[in-house]
Amino acid sequence: MDHYHELKNMVSSSTYSYSRLGAAMRTRNSNDNDLTQLLLEERESPLASRPKELDQFFSQVYEYFSEKGLACLLTGQVLNICTLIFTWIFSGFFMLCIDWSALGVCSQCMSEYNSEDCSDKCVDIVTGPHGSAFHVTVVSAYLAVLLVFLGYRVLVFCKDFQAWFSMQKFFNHDLGISDRDLMTVEWALVASRLVELQKRYPSKFIKEFHDEQDITSRIMRKDNYMIALIDGPLQGAMHYDHPLLNRLMGPKALTHTLEWNIRYCVIEPLFDSEYRVDPRVLGSPHLLQRRLYTMGLINLVLSPFIVMFILIYFTLKNVQRYHADPRTLSTRSWSLYAKYSFRKYNELPHRFQRRIAKAVPWAEKYVEGFASPLLSIIARFLAFIASALLAVLISLWIINEQMMKLDFFFLGVNRNLYWYMGMFAMGLGVARSFIIQQGTTHDSEQMLQSCAAYTNYLPLRWRHMRLSSPEVYHEVTELFQLNVAFPWVQRSIFVQEMLGVIMTPFILWWVLPEKAHELLLFLRNCTTEKPSVKSICSFADFSNVGFNRHGTSRFGTEPHDAPNGSSSAQGGGGGGLHSSERDRRHRDSLEGKFEKSFVGFKATHPQWQPPTEGQELLARLMQTVELSSQQHYPAHCPTQSQHLPPHEARHHMLASGASVGGGDVGEAAANFIASSQYIPPEQAEEVHHAVLQRYRETGGGV
Repeated sequence: MDHYHELKNMVSSSTYSYSRLGAAMRTRNSNDNDLTQLLLEERESPLASRPKELDQFFSQVYEYFSEKGLACLLTGQVLNICTLIFTWIFSGFFMLCIDWSALGVCSQCMSEYNSEDCSDKCVDIVTGPHGSAFHVTVVSAYLAVLLVFLGYRVLVFCKDFQAWFSMQKFFNHDLGISDRDLMTVEWALVASRLVELQKRYPSKFIKEFHDEQDITSRIMRKDNYMIALIDGPLQGAMHYDHPLLNRLMGPKALTHTLEWNIRYCVIEPLFDSEYRVDPRVLGSPHLLQRRLYTMGLINLVLSPFIVMFILIYFTLKNVQRYHADPRTLSTRSWSLYAKYSFRKYNELPHRFQRRIAKAVPWAEKYVEGFASPLLSIIARFLAFIASALLAVLISLWIINEQMMKLDFFFLGVNRNLYWYMGMFAMGLGVARSFIIQQGTTHDSEQMLQSCAAYTNYLPLRWRHMRLSSPEVYHEVTELFQLNVAFPWVQRSIFVQEMLGVIMTPFILWWVLPEKAHELLLFLRNCTTEKPSVKSICSFADFSNVGFNRHGTSRFGTEPHDAPNGSSSAQGGGGGGLHSSERDRRHRDSLEGKFEKSFVGFKATHPQWQPPTEGQELLARLMQTVELSSQQHYPAHCPTQSQHLPPHEARHHMLASGASVGGGDVGEAAANFIASSQYIPPEQAEEVHHAVLQRYRETGGGV
C-alpha cells in the first residue's frame, strides 16, 4: 500500500494530486466498495445484532483481527491456560516434592564413588510434599494464589468463548473477510468495511455513525489516556527516590506491575457506564488516594508470590536459550517507559510493535559503536583460551568417549569432562559476545538517526549535543536496556521488573498520593467530548479543535486561539498569567507528537477524511517536501549517489534498485520525510519508492 500517495491524494489542492497513481488508488477503493456492496445487497440488515457495548465490540473486532482468526485465537488462549497449568504443577513439584538435602548427599556421593555404590542414597530424592511448616505454608499460599488466577483466566475464556464464534460469523458474512484473508489484510481494510457496513445499514447496526478515527478512539480510549499520563504528570512519579534504587532502576523505570496499578486506580474508575468521564471522580482526590493506599496494601501482600512466579516462569522460558547461546545474555529490548514515549496516539498495538521492531537493529548498531576496545582485547584472549581447552576435550571425546566420564580436579572443582566441556562452551560464547568484529564499526550518529526514523524520538537536547556523545549514549541505553545483566554493572529489564514488584506498594503509598490532585486536574484538562464516542483524550482528537489545542507551529500546525477551558490541557495545571507560555513549552517538549500521531493515523487509514486543519497540515508538509527537493538537488542534475553519505546511498540503492540519473531528487525528499519524522517509519521503503516514482513520471520535475 503506497501510503505516501494516499496522503497526497487527500490534500485538497490539485497541485499535490497524482493523476495516474490517484486513479489507481480510486480503482482499488472502488473495487473494495463494489465487493462490500455485493456481499450485502441481498440483506435488509446485517447478520450481527446491534452491539450493546461498542468499546467491547470494537476491541473484540480488533483482537480477532490481530490474532488472525478463530483457530489462532482459541489455540493461543487454550495454550496460555495450559502454560499456567504446567507452571502450577511444576512449581508444586519443584518446591514440595524434591528433597534437596537428599539430592545434595547423592551428588556428593556420586562425585566420590561409583553410581552403583550410591544407589541407596539416591532413592528418596523425589518424595511426597515435605519441608518445614513455614516452607509448606508459603509454597501452599503461592500455589493457592496462582490457582485463583488460573481459575480467573478459565472463567474469562469461557465467558468469551461464544463471542469469538459470533465474531467469526461477523467477519465472514458481514465484513466479507475470511480467516484465511486475515493472514494478509491490513487493519485499514477492516476499518473501511466497518464504515461501509454502517453506511449500508444506517441506525440498524450502530446507532451513531463511527468513522475510522471513532472506531480507533474506542479501541484506544484508555491507552491514549495512559500515553498522555506517561508524557505528562507521571514522568517524575514512577520511582521511589533512593540512591540504591536509582542505581538499580533509574528515575524513569516504569514496570508492568506499576503500569497495571496505575490503570486500575486512575484510568479504570474514570468512566461511567456510557464512557463519559465522571465529574465526581475528577473532583475527589481523596477517593483516588484511598484506592492507591488499598492497592498498595494488596500489592505488598501478593508481592512475594508474584516474585516467585516471575522467577519460575522466567527460568522455564529462557534458561535453555541462554545455555544454547550465551551471547543472547547481551541482547537488549526497549523498556516499557520507552515504548510509551515512542507510541503515538491512536496507534494500534500491531502497528506500533511492527514499527519499534524495525528500530531494534539500528539501536543495536548504535550501542555497539560504544563497545569497549579494552574489554574486546581481553575477551578475545579469554575466548582463545576457552576455545583451546574445548578443542582438547572434543579430541578426547572423538578418540574415546568413555574417557569423558572420568572425574578431573581443576581449580577446586571435581567434575567429569562432560561438565567441563559444557562450561568451556558457555564461557566461549560469553567471551565472543564482547569481541568487536573487524569491519562492523558504524557511524554512531547515522545509526541513531536511522533508529529515530522508526521510533520518531529524537529530543531537541540530543540534537544540541553530539549524537555520539556519552551523555546521549547514556540516555539511549536507559531506553534500550539489557534484558539480563548483573545489577551493579548495568541496569536490566529483568532486575527492574523484579524490584518493581517490591517497590510498587511504596510508590502507591508515598509517591502517587501526593500527585492525586495533579493527576485528576490533568485528566480533566486533556478530556474532550465527541457525540459518537463520548469522552476521549484530547491528544487523540484529530478534529479542528484538537489541532487548535495541541498543534505546534514548529511541526507544521498553525493553531488558532484555543477554546475557553482548554488552554491548560497540555500543562496539566490550571489558569494563571503564564498558562499560555507553560502550554507552549509543554507542546514543544512533546516534539510534535500530536502532528506525528495525526499523519501516522492518516497514512494507515487512507480512506479517512481529515478535517480542514489536518488537510492544511498535509498541504504544508507536501509543499515543504517539494521545496526541499528543489533546493537540495536541482532538476535534471546528474546522479550524485556516489557523493551521498553511506547510509543515504544505501537507502538510495534500496529505493531505486540502481543508481539512476536524477534519482537524488527523490532521495532528498525521502530523506526529508524520514528526518522530519512525519511519515510513519514502517512505510519508509514505500515512501522512497513513491518519491522516486513521481520523479520519473514527471520527467525529472518536482
